[in-house]
Amino acid sequence: MLVLLPLAVCALVFYSLDARLLFTGADDLAFLRHGAKLAFVVILAVSVWLGSSRAASREDWRRLCVAFALVLVGDTLFFLRLPPAAIPAFMAAQVAFTWRNGRGLVDFVRAGRWRERRRRVALTAAGSLAAPGLAAAVLLASAPRAPSVALLALAAAYALFLAASLCVAWLSPLVGALPRAGQVAAAMTIFFCCDLTVGLGGLLAAPEALVARSLTWVFYVPALGLLAASGRRANVPAA
Repeated sequence: MLVLLPLAVCALVFYSLDARLLFTGADDLAFLRHGAKLAFVVILAVSVWLGSSRAASREDWRRLCVAFALVLVGDTLFFLRLPPAAIPAFMAAQVAFTWRNGRGLVDFVRAGRWRERRRRVALTAAGSLAAPGLAAAVLLASAPRAPSVALLALAAAYALFLAASLCVAWLSPLVGALPRAGQVAAAMTIFFCCDLTVGLGGLLAAPEALVARSLTWVFYVPALGLLAASGRRANVPAA
């Protein structure tokens, strides 16, 4: 439980300052607001890296460590106001989560177990492709002006990585290789919602953009929390 207190303090700080910005427009404490968000990710990543004794398996822990390292790189780059570098870092993080959450998937396919659930597998694949596609349509329709070709290319590339990550996460309960596969599926679904608010925040005009940005961490916190917790053995409480 020790890790929950500093996480809660960080969350209280940045949620309060996000609300202050949303309702009053005051952002004189922007550095503290962004710093508390980065501190939250640092603390959560460190808790994952130091959690080998509580991990479901050594291999799963290693994969989750890599994924959280890339998440931290991405959030650090956003903190430094380097989004062109941060987005590729999050693409790499999605690859790492796909690698981790897809554990056992190859054996699931090779053993032919997918045939018993072919309808659900097909629906999962279709849904995971449709969700980013629908989100992209909403984003483009919401934009007051057409985004640049470079931004569209970067967003499209990220959407493909996100679709693969979402598909694998939704398949993980069927595969059964992860002890908390339900958490994984829920986490990546919430992560998708988080990414949608990021896109809306970048494309919409004020004040709608500010509302979208205020919602980003409402989704991001539970997404990361569930992913971190999904690496623990069953019946093992939080540290």
